[in-house]
Amino acid sequence: SLGDQFYKEAIEHCRSYNSRLCAERSVRLPFLDSQTGVAQNNCYIWMEKRHRGPGLAPGQLYTYPARCWRKKRRLHPPEDSRLKLLEIKPEVDLPLKKDGFTSESTTLEALLRGEGIEKKTDTKEEDTIQEIQRVLENDENADEVNEEEDLEEDIPKRKNRPRGRARGSGGGRRRNDAASQDDHDKPYVCDICGKRYKNRPGLSYHYAHTHLASEEGDEAREQETRSSPVHRNENHK
Repeated sequence: SLGDQFYKEAIEHCRSYNSRLCAERSVRLPFLDSQTGVAQNNCYIWMEKRHRGPGLAPGQLYTYPARCWRKKRRLHPPEDSRLKLLEIKPEVDLPLKKDGFTSESTTLEALLRGEGIEKKTDTKEEDTIQEIQRVLENDENADEVNEEEDLEEDIPKRKNRPRGRARGSGGGRRRNDAASQDDHDKPYVCDICGKRYKNRPGLSYHYAHTHLASEEGDEAREQETRSSPVHRNENHK
């Protein structure tokens, strides 16, 4: 029918799109999914056109074979458990323990592996001991150098710093610095009293209201003293 034909065409378009998508993704596998943040690998849910079979249920066009879940194979097969025990415990004295199920070849192989492990452990222990000694020597040398530097820094300070004059010299220096700063900030000086001002209007104001006023007061007092004897003489006449 017409509906079945449209459905078959839609399935073909979907298959071609999925094949292109899978081919593009297979080039960059495993890729990091931007939505989930999970590394995606290839899966076995995709079916090919050759896997299609006739529909079994009413209204079913195709059927696909069911696939079981596949477990990934390990790249490195697990070794013999007895050899693992030997790697964990290399100190075990194998010639003293004779089990019925072990053969001569396995014991020799185990002995060889045990000797190699013991040699490795001995070399590792020697390396670690040498490393610890080297670190300790470096720490001691660094401590000695730091102590020498501290002594060199302390000795000149004690030699060059007098005890009694330290505070007085510092105070005098501060006063001199303050005086020089004041001279720089206030260059206009009063000739009469020595008071300093930042600008000329301030100095003129000081002259007008301080020294001129005092001079006028002195002149008025002198006039009063001169006029008072004249009035007394007139009164006597």
